[in-house]
Amino acid sequence: MVGALRAENALTYARKGRHGEAWRYWESAYEIARKLGPDYRHIQSSFSLAIMHANALSLGVDLRRSGEALKAARELDPNQIVSVPRRSRHLIEVARAYAQHDESASVLEILARAERTAPETVRFNGWARDLTLKLRDQPPTGERAAVRELARRVGVR
Repeated sequence: MVGALRAENALTYARKGRHGEAWRYWESAYEIARKLGPDYRHIQSSFSLAIMHANALSLGVDLRRSGEALKAARELDPNQIVSVPRRSRHLIEVARAYAQHDESASVLEILARAERTAPETVRFNGWARDLTLKLRDQPPTGERAAVRELARRVGVR
């Protein structure tokens, strides 16, 4: 639980734009997860080594450092995240990083993957809905039909 709480501290500081504190708490939580090993997963919080890697992506996104976020995304196979809703939320974070890079085709691809992974997670996630609205208003070249279909599945009109 200490590791999970420190991870939440890291995410909270990142949302406030406090880079140093965010990474300090992330490193502390990561060290706990590393010591627990790659097979450990706390059932209630999903705290694990894989989630700490996913949190590194979220820190990058929330700190508006999309290059760091995308680097963290490349270092984690989403299938390592056992919880299907949490895996879908991770993919939404990847889509957010691509959106910060203004790569709408990648945003569409990753959001669609997140929706296939856990439709209800995407349907009720504010970030996913916002990204879908932006795609609807400015779809990637040649992808208007795919965006329209994703928006329909997500419930965005």
